Parts: sequence; structure tokens; C-alpha cells
Amino acid sequence: MRKPSFAGTVEEYAPRAAIALALLAIVLLLLSLVPRAPVPARSVVEVNTSTPVPIVYVRPSVLPASDVWSELYERVAPSEGAVLPVTWGRTGPALITSGALNFVQFVDSMNRSSRPLTMEQANILLSGSGENVSITRENKLFVLEFFWALGLVNNNSILFDGPLSHSESVSIDRFASTGGWRFGNQSVAQLVGSANILRLSSMQQALVENVSKSVYRPCCNNPTYFPDCNHGMAALGLIEFMAYQNASREQILSALLYANSYWFPDNYLDLAEYFKEQGVSWEDVDAGLVLSAEYSSASGYRNISSQLARKPVLGTDATSC
Repeated sequence: MRKPSFAGTVEEYAPRAAIALALLAIVLLLLSLVPRAPVPARSVVEVNTSTPVPIVYVRPSVLPASDVWSELYERVAPSEGAVLPVTWGRTGPALITSGALNFVQFVDSMNRSSRPLTMEQANILLSGSGENVSITRENKLFVLEFFWALGLVNNNSILFDGPLSHSESVSIDRFASTGGWRFGNQSVAQLVGSANILRLSSMQQALVENVSKSVYRPCCNNPTYFPDCNHGMAALGLIEFMAYQNASREQILSALLYANSYWFPDNYLDLAEYFKEQGVSWEDVDAGLVLSAEYSSASGYRNISSQLARKPVLGTDATSC
């Protein structure tokens, strides 16, 4: 494993909070000057962060019987979101301090997207948060970018001993997951695995490797162990993040299925319809099975999709990221 150039841990970033808060004040002032579309109110799921909790699945609200796909989509990627059994902690400030995430550039990019940074998200990055991580239709891009940055910069042997560093035709800084990262204060080659943000125990690392080798995303045929795209790198970051907080394998798989479902809603609505046609409710499907190559790899998904009796159609709000 390469010796990191940045060796601080999450717990060592508190003294730098003053600088971060100053940046927050400036950014929030700038944000206040930018016209913002009103954000619809949504209910909050209260979670006790003092003890381990399961992922909270918010049951879908009643929808018109004719709106078949909206009802199924609500089950796959609930509008109220999924709350994970881990907290944000001080990983956000660590990402900024490590040079992986230039906060000003990130705010500008998010503001130019359809999902501008919220004050809560700015606080997660600059000051940290004791709140549980949640994934929603509104914040899925923020979650993707956050864990992409973490997977990219955290010093983990998968980055150096795995296939990402052993391609015969592509250097490590030329993959979509590395060369596509645009918010770093250093070159991508310098950033990859350069910070000890999450120091995993041997058991936690074994769990990360076990899970990452068994889960896929429908944009390619590579497992998360080969994080060559942004979704793969974000999934790796999420696995490491949850393992570091002692989440179980089942909890990590459930969280990854939610993440994939929000990031690839069309694909997972199709998979939910497939299981429905087989007489299996989406809530009863094993997360590890759905995330396997048979269903969640690009070729696996295409095979399943070709067997559908009905092809689901999503509304315009159900976009991928």
C-alpha cells in the first residue's frame, strides 16, 4: 500500500473548524444572493444515534390505483428517503482538509446543477454532523459526490492492490472515477488514496473487500472492487464508511441497494417489476441477490430487462445522477 501524503484522521480535524466556519459564512452569504426555487417540505424521520439502528424504510403513501409505476417507484426509492445506521461525523471537514474537495468549486458546481447545495449539506462538509446519513431523491447527487470523494482519497489497499492500479492499458488517473473528479486541490494522481481518513481494522477491511467484490452497478460489468466509474467509487466509499462505523454486512448491502436505486431509478424500477412478475414483493427481495452480477451488472440487467412482460415508465422527476 502506498504511504499516504496526508496522514490525519477524522478525529484530528477539530482545530481546523474555525477556518471552515469562516468559509461557511462567506459561502452562505453568496448562496443567499442566488435565486432559489422553493423546496417542497418533507417529513423528517427521527433516529436515535446513540445505539445501532436498522436502515429505516419509509412505507409508501397511498397513491391513486391507476398510477402503477409511481407506486412501485415509491417502494424502490421512497420519496421520504432511507435513513442509514451511520452518522456523517467529521468526514466532510476531513475531505476538505485532505485537498480532495475544494468547497468553493463544489458549491459553484452544485448551484449550477438542478440540486444546489443546502445549508445542511454545507454544514456536513464544513463542520461535520452527528445526524444519520440519509439518501433521498433530492440529495442523491450530494450523497454521490460525497462518497465519490471519500472512496477516491481514502487510503485503502483496494485502490493500489486491486484492478484499478493493475490495468495494462489505462493508468490509474485515467479512469472515469479518477480523471473525472473535478473538485480536488491537487492532481488526481496525487489525490488517489492519499489520506488516512478512515483507519479500518483488519476485520473491517476484510468486510469491505468481501462486499465490494460481490456488488455491481448497472452502468458496467465491474464489481465495486474495481471502482472505475463515479458510482463505483462512491459505492466503495460508502462501504468503507459503514464498515468503519461497525455496520453489519446486511446493513451495508441494504444501504447500497438504496443508493443504487436512487442513482439508477429506471434500472431498479425494472428489476422491481421483474420480481413482482415473479410473485416476489420488492421489500422481500434479498439485497445481496439484487446487487449481484446476475441482476445489477450491465449485462445482467439487460438480460432481466429483456424478460419483462411490462416495461415501467418513470416520471420526469425520476432522473439518474
